[in-house]
Amino acid sequence: MKLNKFSIIALGALTVVSCSDIDEQFPEGGILTSEQIQETTEAIPERTEATFTGMYNMMGESFSVFPSSGRADDWGVPMIMLSLDGEGPDMWMANNNYNWFSTCGEFSSRNANYANPYIRYILPYRQIGIANEVLASISPDTEDQNAIYKMAQARAIRAYDYMLLAPYFQFNYETSKDKPCIPVLKDGVDYANNPRATVEEVYNIIIEDLNYAVEHLEGYERASKAYVNLNVAYGLRARAYLNMGMYAEAAADAAKAIEGYNPATMDELAAGPRFCKADETNWMWGVVITDDQAKNGGLATPASWFSAFTGDGYAPATQVTPSINSLLYNKIPATDVRKAWWIDTNLYSPLLDKISWNGVTGVEISNKFDDVYSDFPVLSLVLSYAFIHFQETALFHNLLGRNIFRHTDSIYFI
Repeated sequence: MKLNKFSIIALGALTVVSCSDIDEQFPEGGILTSEQIQETTEAIPERTEATFTGMYNMMGESFSVFPSSGRADDWGVPMIMLSLDGEGPDMWMANNNYNWFSTCGEFSSRNANYANPYIRYILPYRQIGIANEVLASISPDTEDQNAIYKMAQARAIRAYDYMLLAPYFQFNYETSKDKPCIPVLKDGVDYANNPRATVEEVYNIIIEDLNYAVEHLEGYERASKAYVNLNVAYGLRARAYLNMGMYAEAAADAAKAIEGYNPATMDELAAGPRFCKADETNWMWGVVITDDQAKNGGLATPASWFSAFTGDGYAPATQVTPSINSLLYNKIPATDVRKAWWIDTNLYSPLLDKISWNGVTGVEISNKFDDVYSDFPVLSLVLSYAFIHFQETALFHNLLGRNIFRHTDSIYFI
């Protein structure tokens, strides 16, 4: 496999070696071979661990695509999730000249000249590049179990990234599997001259990677839900099978994915959303935003866009908080406890009585919100209900659903 040297350096995943070592590498162009990467790893064993950690950290990194631009829509995989939701019918965000994601609601996010699709193209490919580097740094014949776990996770992450790309740049598998989709970064390919693979070819790679992950993650105990384990691998493969219209296979993998999990009961949900913290049993896998990432990202963070009451975020300050479409809200029966997860047209939810913000509770929270942000009048009658956990900085997504639930103090159901 060949990797672009400059791309690797830009990703921060390549440990610097001595000038003499670099001078001895062949070829002398901008390409590193798998053998060269493995030689470097043998000389610097901790390099694989650093690359592996960087693969996961990149998912929540702000300004990874436009490092010096200060763009408020450049904040990792969560940005892709918000974009996907904005292109669907169930979520609404105000277009008031402050919304960096208004292009998604207008479907101009498909315009090749816009930054939104550029970020959504570059970010997964950069992570695929890091996953490929992890794989290149480990001998495929290794018997080291920890190394095998790393390879399995790298292949699962690579499959996940291809699943982010494929549905965005071509129609679905069942109707368009022979149509050109996206380039595939694989062994022996010149990345600069790499034609688009078909949808079927892309999904063949996705399934091959996830098969490997399922076969080799048995017994792996992860340090946190930021990492891919066997349940997650089954969940990702279930999603791939859903995309391919293979519903029986998807159902079988979904059943395996949820083994050992106990979803919240309706009584528990009546007390409020049960997906606000990393340790909630409903969550299988997610992007964990570190404190440093949250601080360094400033306005370009999930909290800035998903949280209705953070104070310093784009969403509360400009009233572009993600909100449920009122047409969907009105279809939710009053007997469904999830309806209380949003405030109604009177700006009230019974769950507001259980929290406080700026010294007030209940419907007074809504009134106080208007006072604090009086320069930006409330534009939506059905705003996202706030179930506040300020101390949490994790963002989690449902593996088996098409769209995403997120950790945020703005919770919406899709």
